[in-house]
Amino acid sequence: VTLTPALLTLRYDRVTNSRTAKPDDAEEVTGSSYDERGRLSRLLDWIVDVAMNRPALSSLAAIAILVALSLPVLDLTLGFNSPETIPNRHDNRAAYGPQHYEAFTRLAENFPVGAMSPVEVVIDAPFVDPDVEARVADLQAGLIFAPDLSGQTFVQTNLDRDVVLISSPTISHPESESAIGAVRSLRDEPLPDVFGDTDIVAVVTGRSAFAADLLHLVESYTPVVVALVIVSSLLILLVGTRSLAVPVLLTVLNMFSAGAALGVMALLFQNGGGTADGVLVTEAWLPMLIVPLLFGLLMASQLVLLGRIRELLGNSGEYTESIAAGMSGTVVPVTLMSLVMAAVFGNLVLEIFGWRLFPFHQLGVAMAVGLVLNAVVVQLVLLPATLKLLGSAAWYFPKSLKWLPDLSVAPQSLQR
Repeated sequence: VTLTPALLTLRYDRVTNSRTAKPDDAEEVTGSSYDERGRLSRLLDWIVDVAMNRPALSSLAAIAILVALSLPVLDLTLGFNSPETIPNRHDNRAAYGPQHYEAFTRLAENFPVGAMSPVEVVIDAPFVDPDVEARVADLQAGLIFAPDLSGQTFVQTNLDRDVVLISSPTISHPESESAIGAVRSLRDEPLPDVFGDTDIVAVVTGRSAFAADLLHLVESYTPVVVALVIVSSLLILLVGTRSLAVPVLLTVLNMFSAGAALGVMALLFQNGGGTADGVLVTEAWLPMLIVPLLFGLLMASQLVLLGRIRELLGNSGEYTESIAAGMSGTVVPVTLMSLVMAAVFGNLVLEIFGWRLFPFHQLGVAMAVGLVLNAVVVQLVLLPATLKLLGSAAWYFPKSLKWLPDLSVAPQSLQR
């Protein structure tokens, strides 16, 4: 609002003062960049015209594409990537890159994988008490036969012998699905069975327990975060557009885009990861990060298009012509903006010196796919087609909501 216009004005003054403009300057401005821009504009305008000429068919086709791409979300498996889930790309002869998979395999063959980060049970009770000692022995016997633990247990006490620590290594990586399952099974069955009828405090901790708790929190609060994003975007758009249908429309379109982005991510990584099981887990915290990011970026470009359409509609009152003219005047920069952001996030997929940072690869793919789908499917097809189908109903604002603060830039002819 302040710095950019000032810098542009300074630059413009330097150019105009240093050279006298000629009447035929406009005729001398030629070059491939203008031609390329013209061809891109014609292509995007043609796509918009097709969508508006067949709005119902175009909307159904675009929605079918987004729904089909969203279906793999049903198989989304949240967890934490580890050497067990990351495909091995480096063998003994690799001259660069991490040798983590080879080291992990050799350790797994000779030592319990979870030896450095075992599952730990802390019991706050005096070990000198025969009853406590007997219960600890029962719990230790149960841990030996636990399917996801190594069968080795170690019992320690503090100097006062009033706190007992039982450690048992897992047979897999501490953050693997089986290790997390071992923690959950331990909390559900052996601990209540051994100490349930007493006041003794017995809790499970360690790296596997932390992963299990974090995964539980993410699974519990991801729907809450998504709901807050949807509700807050609806409220802000309701105040900013002074419309009832447009906020709902944009929110639904962005939900389709986010679902398709997560679906493509799951399809590429979980169903085509190339691991021994053919499955990669999706980093647990990614959906909670991707959905708010996509909603914010997608709404930014969509509001630019809507702002121009509303301005033309307020001046002419012709719905179809205003949609076509508004899209034609702004669709090229808005589409390029989305593609630039997609390219930026796509850089996260690149491997640096052989390192495969899968959580960032997954983030880059999801964000890039969501932005490209928004630019090509939503903004060029779904948005103009659905706006034409809605007609004047798109800008309906009930009188019962007139008390809301007016932050919109809509012309008064639309607000009446």
